[in-house]
Amino acid sequence: MKKVITILILTLIQFSSFSQTKNWNTSAGTNPRNLNFKNGVFNNNMEYFAMAKVSDKNSTDYYKNATGQYYLSKDWKKCRVITKENKDYIFNTCNYNIFDKRFEYIIDNTTFFLKKEQISSVFINKMKFEPSIFNHENNYYRLIYKFNETFKLIELYKLKKKSIPSSSSLGLYVNKVEKKSKKFILKDGELIELPKSKKKILRLLNKKYDKKKHKDLKISKEEDLINLIKS
Repeated sequence: MKKVITILILTLIQFSSFSQTKNWNTSAGTNPRNLNFKNGVFNNNMEYFAMAKVSDKNSTDYYKNATGQYYLSKDWKKCRVITKENKDYIFNTCNYNIFDKRFEYIIDNTTFFLKKEQISSVFINKMKFEPSIFNHENNYYRLIYKFNETFKLIELYKLKKKSIPSSSSLGLYVNKVEKKSKKFILKDGELIELPKSKKKILRLLNKKYDKKKHKDLKISKEEDLINLIKS
């Protein structure tokens, strides 16, 4: 009897261990993994997580000679990352570096960035970003709306440097960077800057302006802009 009980206990332990391993390897989309690993464990798996360590942060002349916000948000947020291998992860502290055009993450006070060529999409602040190449330049765009596989409404971010009067020294000027963005239509791989009027947007899409249908739509509102393009 004791022998039978012992066998049952060992069987349960093995089954429990198998279940934990199975849950850890759940496919993407059903069980995103929250990465809270210690630094050593994470470093040993950097290739697995499509990440690389930031070794020379904020060292360029652009950074040194100008103040301002170089990131998408002032506060670092939780985000979800999906790789091209359909792996699904959650990072607790992340942000988009507009200057370097990369998503960065902080784990145990160490900054890492995602390797674009291995990433399918990034979700942060209720926004979705996808990596792409425009004019031979690697970048991320914010996906506003996907009309079909070859037609998307997107937004690109960039930094603009300007000279402003110093608040501490009379007569002196300092450089400051500001976050700027523009909306584009991505159609059949071609990047087209979105016009600033409803009529020009419709003309670009070979559509006619209908006063009754389009009058109350405001392109400053993304929902209205989407409805205008869909009309």
